[in-house]
Amino acid sequence: MISGKHTSPSFPGMIIWLHLSKSYDMETLSKKISSALNNGDKREGGFARAIEEQTAKLPSDTFLWAAGVSMAASLTLKIMGHKHTALFVGQWAAPFLLLGVYNKIVKIAGHEGEEI
Repeated sequence: MISGKHTSPSFPGMIIWLHLSKSYDMETLSKKISSALNNGDKREGGFARAIEEQTAKLPSDTFLWAAGVSMAASLTLKIMGHKHTALFVGQWAAPFLLLGVYNKIVKIAGHEGEEI
């Protein structure tokens, strides 16, 4: 809220804003995210575009499996007595899951508003 008026959130807050404001079906959610990404004054560089093009080719469950494997490896290391290494490997799960969310957003909304 700024000056008593509701303003549309920036993209990082878009998912939380959508979740708190209403529940949407996937088509509506996709349109909302696409409109947030199509902000003409902000363009991505070639590096981000190249990463998006490559990660969009991966199946969505790749990142879920990577997170699961890191948790299993962490548990195995913990059982083997490698406490610090287990903590290090176990912390990989969250970044893998975040990359999966990013991957899903790129697949739904496309990069720069273009379909991949």
